[in-house]
Amino acid sequence: MKVAVFYVGSSLLAPLRQAEREINRRYRIGLTIACHNCTLPLSSEQWTDAERDLAAAGVVFVLHVTDPENAARIGAALDRVRSQHAVLAINCLGDLMRRTRLGSREIFSSFTGTPGAALS
Repeated sequence: MKVAVFYVGSSLLAPLRQAEREINRRYRIGLTIACHNCTLPLSSEQWTDAERDLAAAGVVFVLHVTDPENAARIGAALDRVRSQHAVLAINCLGDLMRRTRLGSREIFSSFTGTPGAALS
């Protein structure tokens, strides 16, 4: 199972790696957490890796991404693989927050005025 995490800051990477190790030690589920620090705009090479990880993930977390360039790229990538993911966007630009979904439930669709429509 792959989880993609897009985050801002320097204090989250170590706890994510520790959680990955602990979950795999306890449950042996082959969890991979692909972490992408979005404090600054990602380079083309970093974005290629991030987009590949996002496409392969079953769950995507987007945490405090407020850089417009990163937010736009993440949003576009989420739109391309929309039906494949649970997406949890927390404390991000509104455009990313509206992409939060669990299963077939689009969490903020009632706020967009177009339930079930693409959230962009």
